[in-house]
Amino acid sequence: MVLPVQDSIEENLKAAADYLSGELLYERNLGLGWGYLLGESISLLTQQCNRRQPGAVLPLIGKAHIPNKGYRVDELAETLASACGRHAYRLAVPAFPDSLEERQQFETTEAFLELDAMWQKLDAALVEIRDFPSVPDEATATRFGDSLKRQRAVGSFLSYYYNERGEFISGENDFAVRIPLGTLRHCPKIIGLALGAAPNAITGALKTGLFTHLLVTESTARKILEK
Repeated sequence: MVLPVQDSIEENLKAAADYLSGELLYERNLGLGWGYLLGESISLLTQQCNRRQPGAVLPLIGKAHIPNKGYRVDELAETLASACGRHAYRLAVPAFPDSLEERQQFETTEAFLELDAMWQKLDAALVEIRDFPSVPDEATATRFGDSLKRQRAVGSFLSYYYNERGEFISGENDFAVRIPLGTLRHCPKIIGLALGAAPNAITGALKTGLFTHLLVTESTARKILEK
């Protein structure tokens, strides 16, 4: 979906929410990522839930100590689920644990195992495509050292970082709690919200082969086509 030139980001977000209401609200099990624009889009989307439908809304990544509602994915899931009459799942663990052992401990909890089983049943996922580097930073120095710069990262989604060729970049201390890429690949509809992303971040995201849908502004779409 290419959004025509708008006068403000608010108008872009309203247009995005109008589109997402058709793409998401009729799917049964929905997964949500994080990001400032994603949080704003969900707030607008809740206003369009005019019918109650069975299903669930699931966070795809743990919680972060970032003071913005777009990064409180459990709350986003609860807000959207409540508006649409669905069941909300909570991950309720930090997105960035300090060690592999800590992550493994989280992954043995009943709540995580229940959510992991539901991730296998996703019908659609909404994630925000972000630039690298960007604000807020997602503990990249601790998780990756200098790997992201050395391997020329251009963007991320769900705190998975990649270069412009769509190759994912790993870090020795990257113990993030989130949906595994292998599981995400089985989701039939993955929507990338890319209203604030640069052309190379969007190009790299598309080359990962994960995305089936994309929301992008007209000005950015033209820059991508001119490359």
